[in-house]
Amino acid sequence: MRVQLEDIRDSGRSLNDWKRAFVLDNALRPCRQNVLEFDYIRGRFSDDWVAPRVVLATDNVLQANRQTVADFLATTQFIDDEGHQDRTDTQRHEVATGLSLRDVLERLLIPMRITSSRDSQQITGLLLQLSRALENDPDEPCAVYRMSPRTGRERGVDGSGEVTNLFQGQAPVNPPARRGEVYPGDRAVREEGHVTVQIHTLDLTRDGSVVRENVPVLAVWVPSRLAVGWINQDQPGQNT
Repeated sequence: MRVQLEDIRDSGRSLNDWKRAFVLDNALRPCRQNVLEFDYIRGRFSDDWVAPRVVLATDNVLQANRQTVADFLATTQFIDDEGHQDRTDTQRHEVATGLSLRDVLERLLIPMRITSSRDSQQITGLLLQLSRALENDPDEPCAVYRMSPRTGRERGVDGSGEVTNLFQGQAPVNPPARRGEVYPGDRAVREEGHVTVQIHTLDLTRDGSVVRENVPVLAVWVPSRLAVGWINQDQPGQNT
């Protein structure tokens, strides 16, 4: 918390810009809930995927996120990932390994704009954990996957803009003995033991019609070795 406040001071920004989020031991509570002005949430990602639920946003937000992803892709070298020869184009991805987590944070994860307050708190918690990882090891590596770069992906959204199912499942499903033999499912597409970022590019549908095209969504895998507790207080009126 002290480091965050010093950064606000040194940059000349207003204290209103401070996102009240910091690492906290799981055994501690900041104070009684009923004396806090705003609600807070706490979390700890460990062998978890973290991704926003609300993916439908305004044109301005979507365009900014498209540009962030495009700029990152333009300066990153990808290769085809390995897998079963019978995979479809949707199940074939590109990967870049051995990237600097610091660079991926600064150029991809931090600039991405989030519209939902709940998602914002979760993503801020994620960034806290990754920042702590960099404090412990400035050379922490990261892997990034481009999901289905050769073909489009469609995902449904509900009335609030929440994606119904971001991750594609295993193939085949039946018979059970062969489940996942060709494709293990999106959740298994990661580099074991390291932070992994998946870049999904989606056409969003509702009631059978496309409502937004080319929507970038990031999903981040946090390995258990980087698990640390955090707390984040929501402050109405702040933009992500």
